[in-house]
Parts: sequence; structure tokens; C-alpha cells
Amino acid sequence: MDRAASAPARAVGTNSRPCGTTPKPAPLTSAAPIPPMTHVGEPGPVRATRARAGLTGTGNGSASNAAIGLDLLISAPNRIFVRGRGLNAELGGEILIRGTTANIAPSGQIELIRGIMGLFGRRLELSKGLISLQGTLKPFLEFAAT
Repeated sequence: MDRAASAPARAVGTNSRPCGTTPKPAPLTSAAPIPPMTHVGEPGPVRATRARAGLTGTGNGSASNAAIGLDLLISAPNRIFVRGRGLNAELGGEILIRGTTANIAPSGQIELIRGIMGLFGRRLELSKGLISLQGTLKPFLEFAAT
């Protein structure tokens, strides 16, 4: 039996300080494959890492198409800051990532702790905020402001 299928990796918690900024809206386009790249002046250790990952096309890569089992808990109870474009908020929560690398199944939610939104010259206090993942990477968003 494949070890990846029988014993998924597990990591719990984080003490990092995530801080993000909302990006400017991008034009609506679909994702395209990354074109082939030529690595110029690549250091030996970098080339060795790419070869082990099967990314050089000529290395002794051990990479395969086998899906790896996932069981990862991302816990950030607070201090997830989102700032920019009028938004200033603190969020916290947990996301559990299960499934395999071929079929990721995230679940969990990130909730608003506090936040404000500047919109049309008015300052709105965010009274409710919830970002939920329910088996896909398409989040459900629910926000309210007063």
C-alpha cells in the first residue's frame, strides 16, 4: 500500500503574523499554463532540487503523478490582518485541508474579529464577517456593516 494514501502528513498551528493587502482588481481572465522557462545562471543546489522534484526533464527526479494524502490544520485564531482599498480588518479562524494533492478538500472558516470599511466617504464598522470553505477552494463570503 502506498504510504501517502495510508498515512497523510499532519501539521498543526502557526505562530506567524500573516498580514495581507487586498490587491487591485484584475481583469477577468482565465488561468493559462505557465510557459516553459530557461534557467540562466542557476546555482548547483537549486538545479539539484529541481532535478529531485522532476522539474528539469533530465534529472533523476523522483516526482510522480501519485496523489499525496493531506491532513493539514491551519490555525490562526487572530492576527490575520487585511488592509487596503478602504478595508482595515482583523480576522481569525481555522481551515482544515484534507483529501489528496490531486483533489484538495478544504473546510473551515475565518471570522471577523473587528474591522472598518471606508466607502464613498463614509466609515462603516464591520459587524459581521465570515469566510467559509466547504470542500472546494471557492469561498462563501458573508459580511455586514453598520
